Amino acid sequence: MTRLRWEDGTSRHRRHLQGFVCCDPEKPNWRRPEEHGELWAYRVQQAVRSRQALPSPCRPPRYLALGFDGRGLAAVVHYHVLGGDFFLSLVGVAQRCRRAGGVVADEAMTLMMDRVTAYGVENGLESVWISGNVDRENRASKAMLARHGWVHEGWLDGQYETWGRDVQVGGVEAS
Repeated sequence: MTRLRWEDGTSRHRRHLQGFVCCDPEKPNWRRPEEHGELWAYRVQQAVRSRQALPSPCRPPRYLALGFDGRGLAAVVHYHVLGGDFFLSLVGVAQRCRRAGGVVADEAMTLMMDRVTAYGVENGLESVWISGNVDRENRASKAMLARHGWVHEGWLDGQYETWGRDVQVGGVEAS
């Protein structure tokens, strides 16, 4: 099992974020972007690289977690509190780690879910709702969400599916 070294994103991580690659090819042919094959991965990559989409440092209610392995930035998780619930903005896994059967993505999701649970415990909540949107063609992300107990809730529009999960935290003691 992969074990990443996790850090909260700060301004000192900007160069890691700007060099993050999670799709192949790294850039689509903009004359025919539909031929890229993984246009959703390119959109995630662009969001990770963007200062506007992922300002660092992120401060509550926004959270940015970065997972490093021996070769550099391997995973990025961005989520935030939205109206009392959590919204998962993105999970990005470096291209070099994407053929590991979802191990890196699962570690990123576990970290995020543990932090959401801790938030609920610290705030005396019985449960915390967390949701996110996934490109309809992104089978790997939908499989990852399903492995972590998320369910398909509906459609945001014709391109994005809404997924969510209720995280039960009532009765859990804060450590």
